[in-house]
Amino acid sequence: MIKSDNENDYQKQSEKGAAYALGSGCGENAANEPVKSMSFGVFSLGLLALSAFAGWMDWRRGNREDLDRVGWVNWPLVMMLALIGAAMSGLLAFGL
Repeated sequence: MIKSDNENDYQKQSEKGAAYALGSGCGENAANEPVKSMSFGVFSLGLLALSAFAGWMDWRRGNREDLDRVGWVNWPLVMMLALIGAAMSGLLAFGL
């Protein structure tokens, strides 16, 4: 069976997509590796900033003057989830 040009193009694109999904570090996808690791690093720094903000907000809640003014955000949970996400994205950024 003879394949048309459109079928060949589709097959090439699907092979590129499969290689990208599998994270191969060769061919055209090797040029994207520094960009992906940098984006994971920036995301990790953002999550660390969120974690620091959540820690500060939890400290403020613990030291509030009016004990009847309670908040509805569980800041320790936000802080722990942000730290876990920062650790995971940091590992992805460094390729470990």
